[in-house]
Amino acid sequence: MDDEYEVFEAKHFLEKLRKKKIDDETQEKNRLNDKNNLVINRGIVSVMDYFKKYYF
Repeated sequence: MDDEYEVFEAKHFLEKLRKKKIDDETQEKNRLNDKNNLVINRGIVSVMDYFKKYYF
């Protein structure tokens, strides 16, 4: 009985670790995407400001 419970507990613990790792990876990807989007948006704004300054 104790062995079965320990196996169940170990599987449950490993599953929680796996989910946490996936969540951490997803969070890191989202953070990098947000950072990249910010850089892209800054570039677009810079180009728009340039055109406003010299062409309008």
